[in-house]
Amino acid sequence: MQWLRSNFTLKIVALALATAAWFFVKNLTNERRVVESVPLEIKLPDNRTLAGAKERTVSVIVAGTRTDIWQVSHSEMVAVVDLSREERTGVVRVTLNPQSVRHPSRVQVVQVVPEEIIVQLIPVTVHP
Repeated sequence: MQWLRSNFTLKIVALALATAAWFFVKNLTNERRVVESVPLEIKLPDNRTLAGAKERTVSVIVAGTRTDIWQVSHSEMVAVVDLSREERTGVVRVTLNPQSVRHPSRVQVVQVVPEEIIVQLIPVTVHP
């Protein structure tokens, strides 16, 4: 333990400089990019359907190293809206956030555009 106590001030200064250098390099390599046409998956309860359902996509802003953000594509991501427990019918406003997007771990989702979607849920009628 003697090695820890010797030149203690110098070791603290070195640790502070290394930490500052790490943050500086991290900020230099942390870039952002918009990935367009990310599919939107809407999970519905069995007794509901979407009125005028059509394929929907969103744009996702990702952050990461230059290499990682340019290698990620829209086919590796999906924005998931889980309405499977929704009991209402009619117009429903849904907020999309970065946690709504399944994505590769090498990038970070910063924002989803649009941040809110409006869906219309209608009951499914079953004919005997």
